[in-house]
Amino acid sequence: MVKGAYMPVDCHFYDQLTDLSVMRQPVKINYFVAEEKLEDVEAPIRDIIKEGKSEIALVGDHRIRLDQIVTLNGRPGPAYGIYESYSDACMSCNLGYDHQGNPKHWK
Repeated sequence: MVKGAYMPVDCHFYDQLTDLSVMRQPVKINYFVAEEKLEDVEAPIRDIIKEGKSEIALVGDHRIRLDQIVTLNGRPGPAYGIYESYSDACMSCNLGYDHQGNPKHWK
C-alpha cells in the first residue's frame, strides 16, 4: 500500500463508493499501490473502513486507500491528477534535439 500522508477525498466521491458498496455489484478500480505502480481490481466493494487518518476500501481481497484511486468504473478518481501528470512527463524531454533545438545525430 502507498505510504505517505492521506489526502481526504471529496464527499461526493466517498458517497458514490458507499452507494456502490451497498449494491454489492462488481466495480472496476485502478489504483496506485506504490509510486508509479498501478494495479486494478474488479470485484464488489465489501466495506469502507478507517485506519488512523486513512479511509480504506475493501474490494475483493484488496485494501485500497481512497486517495489512491485513479479510476472508478472508468471515471476519474482522487488520484487521477497524479496519474495524468505521468503522461505529461515526456513533454519536458528534448525529443531527439539538444538544448539549443538542434537535432542530435545518433550513432
